[in-house]
Amino acid sequence: MNRLNHSYSGDFFDKKRAFRVVFAILLPLLFLGQGSKLFGQPQTTQEISQFGITWTFDQPVEFGQFANGDYWVVGPVTIVDIFPPSTEINGRVSNGSMINPSPKNGSTQGYDSSMYRNYGPSFDPALNVARPNNQSLSSSNPLVVPTSSSLVSSISLADEGARPQLETAAILTVLDEAAPDGSFRPAYSGTDKSIRFHKDQIDWSLLKNLPHVESTPQMSVVERYFERPWIDHVPGWLGDYHHPTGNLPNYGRDISARVGIGAVMLHLDFPQAEKEKLLYRYLQVGIDLYGVVNDGGQDNWVPNGGHASGRKWPIVFAGLMFADTNMQNIGPGDGTGAAYFGEDAQTFFVTQSDIDASHNPDTRGCEPTEYDQSDLGLPEWGIRHATSSSKDNKSWCAVYRTCCTANSWAGFVLAAHLMDAKQIWNHDALFDYQDRYMDRETPGEWTRCFDPFTEVMWDTYRDASIPSETKLNLVGISGDGTARLSWSPSVTGPATATWRIQTRTDLLPAPVLAADDLPINTRMYDVEGLQNGTRYTISLELMSDDMATASESISVTPRNFSDFLFLPFAGR
Repeated sequence: MNRLNHSYSGDFFDKKRAFRVVFAILLPLLFLGQGSKLFGQPQTTQEISQFGITWTFDQPVEFGQFANGDYWVVGPVTIVDIFPPSTEINGRVSNGSMINPSPKNGSTQGYDSSMYRNYGPSFDPALNVARPNNQSLSSSNPLVVPTSSSLVSSISLADEGARPQLETAAILTVLDEAAPDGSFRPAYSGTDKSIRFHKDQIDWSLLKNLPHVESTPQMSVVERYFERPWIDHVPGWLGDYHHPTGNLPNYGRDISARVGIGAVMLHLDFPQAEKEKLLYRYLQVGIDLYGVVNDGGQDNWVPNGGHASGRKWPIVFAGLMFADTNMQNIGPGDGTGAAYFGEDAQTFFVTQSDIDASHNPDTRGCEPTEYDQSDLGLPEWGIRHATSSSKDNKSWCAVYRTCCTANSWAGFVLAAHLMDAKQIWNHDALFDYQDRYMDRETPGEWTRCFDPFTEVMWDTYRDASIPSETKLNLVGISGDGTARLSWSPSVTGPATATWRIQTRTDLLPAPVLAADDLPINTRMYDVEGLQNGTRYTISLELMSDDMATASESISVTPRNFSDFLFLPFAGR
């Protein structure tokens, strides 16, 4: 519907007045599009601080922040001080920095010479750019950082050989030109620092707006899980040592649990404005993990106990939200795709070969059991199945089965179901085994689900996961203090189902009920009493047994179009 033609008679549109209308509407947009290039100068600074780390430059540099809050500068830049400094005391080098850290270096790193305890040393002083020429950084011994660089600076923990060894890390990205506002940081691994993703690319319609459940954590708590960069380029279980304690957990089980918590939080009915910070940070984790894979990290997360899980979903999720097919199609993580991922490499369907084989598993605390013919096709778990299937053990007590793997997978598996991403994930055994696992383990026990909130989300929404063909096709048309909604659902649910409509604003994020118990055959509704000029997020929910089984949201800004078109302007 053309709102102008609908609201006003045709004689309004004489040439002179039409020009004024177009001029009044487009002129502010032209200025907005120019931003600081028209009215201001680039921001410059001689010092940037983040997460307790400070970089000092020899002269002011142009700078800005990415969508997740990390900093960029236009380079090349000369750094004369990093605080806290990288020092060598009694033979130990700490607080190191690396440029474009790569999984191709394996466990060799430049952060701390005491890392890995008795499993090292794997420290290369040449990789620690915070001590040029193996000397303290200063104006007379500066660090010159070229463009296309990610400078990862760290703060070490005091104890030598601690696991993990680092307290925190921050990333400064050096670009050849300013990044557009709303851009996402390029991955820290690799030399390609092209700006590929922007917040305007995000497809918000893919996120559900499910009602909160008991034990839902505060949004700020979950935001903090992903605030700082997830440094995860060292392959294998030794990677635990280089995961900064202030940035991410050191163990794969705990990483998986946090990935799952963030994944399902994004599908709850928080207003979009309240989800933005978490979403931006979560997407950045996916970008970084994908960068590790692309820089040679295909074998970073081979199956091994509880170490290697949780890295795939952030990549696939970012691919979905940005419509990036390369990230979406990273493939099965069982060795047949682009990279290993622990959760895929440990799950499989029992084949005749598995039944015929003799196994030699780790028997700590558990006697081995061989597969028999009745197990054919069973969704199953093996500690190193994709790389060493001889270690499989049918016994439910198999070491690492219930302590450290599937008890942390429920969150991201549920999120994949909610987004109908099972086919994109491309490893059905994971999904079928997770169902089997959750059905078998005792509710409320940590061995069933490592995080209580995630367990409640699974029990509430697993059976209500919505297939992609269930679309409500919600459309909204703004009016004077009103919004006319119309929808054409592909699936309507049972005859007893009803529709619920709620509104939210940035200033009043709590949902306001606009309509409830609308008959299932309703296809249009006028929401009235809205404030002109205020952006509303309006959600339509298909309710069955007091639970939302499908939902869609749109943004609508009511306006009095008569006032809007006759804006005063100079020269009228």
